[in-house]
Amino acid sequence: MQTDYLKLIGWDDNREAEFTHFIQDRGSADTAEKRLVPGRVIGVHHDIFEVQTAEGRSLCTPTGSFRQSAALWPAVGDWAVISSLDRESGVITGVLERRSALSRGASGGKTAEQVIAANIDYVFIVTGLDNDFKLRRIERYITLVWNSGAVPVIVLNKADLVPDPTEYVQRTAESAPGVDILLTRALEGDGVEAVREYLQPAAAGPAATGVLVGSSGSGKSTLTNQLLDLEVQQTREVRGGDQRGRHTTTTRTLFVLPGGGALIDTPGLREVGLWGEESAVDESFGDIAALAEACRFSDCTHQHEPGCAVQAAIRRGELTDERFQAYLKLKREMAYVTDRQEMLRKKEEWHKQISKEIRRFYRDR
Repeated sequence: MQTDYLKLIGWDDNREAEFTHFIQDRGSADTAEKRLVPGRVIGVHHDIFEVQTAEGRSLCTPTGSFRQSAALWPAVGDWAVISSLDRESGVITGVLERRSALSRGASGGKTAEQVIAANIDYVFIVTGLDNDFKLRRIERYITLVWNSGAVPVIVLNKADLVPDPTEYVQRTAESAPGVDILLTRALEGDGVEAVREYLQPAAAGPAATGVLVGSSGSGKSTLTNQLLDLEVQQTREVRGGDQRGRHTTTTRTLFVLPGGGALIDTPGLREVGLWGEESAVDESFGDIAALAEACRFSDCTHQHEPGCAVQAAIRRGELTDERFQAYLKLKREMAYVTDRQEMLRKKEEWHKQISKEIRRFYRDR
């Protein structure tokens, strides 16, 4: 199997074993007349998926049986198994297991998961040092990333727009302890190589995959063009009044970097809806979680209990009340989201059970 090209975008021996196991499970009868090949989903257009295989790009649609039984609906970054009809088209028969997935809560108040990108190693949170810079939004993004299984990296772009960008680095570091922070001027190409280093394949390992997230106008498309050495993403000037962009990127797309590595550019998010487990909030606020270990009571809410190490740190000036209130807000919001997720899961199980009983009733009549 010619998978050398796929190794440039993350294919490895474990994926090879998963793919072989998938074919074996299907049996020789099912694969005798079909040529099954692996590929990575690089674009999604409603029910049509653009898949990169070792031989090129194919436009694929899911098979009927896959639609009925799929536990995972393909997202950009997924590794799909396709039955190749010709060099430019095929059908998706399966999706290999996801190792990570960056998801957010659907917009509009709906309780639903929206997968932004799958099988990613790094999430680059791009923030412009203009009116786009908001620490509370960065904290929300970091919470999503820790839930995804990937590693967050903060990219402070447009460093030339402020007199002292190191001040912003310091402020960001206080709100994102332990997270790498990069300064860039994407339009001029400054700092771009530091981003590239995260994605280039190591001497003895596969290439990494990164995804760019952030507001419209933060510079994601410009950074993508610089990393690719090509102008593949349209860019526009931001509005003069508020320095905001006009959603130049409208779809999620995976690009192959020169020399290896994959990058997924995403549209600007108007809402950063939380999704996942409550524990991600403690990972995002590792400084507060570390202080909480010294609280007198293990179930301390850090608001009125005696012997609270968090409140003591606020009184000493080691923790700002603003950051603490942001922590409490995300805790409350994530608790609500996880409760809704559990209700949704039980509702889906109930519907499945009812459908099963109805089928059994008609079968046994």
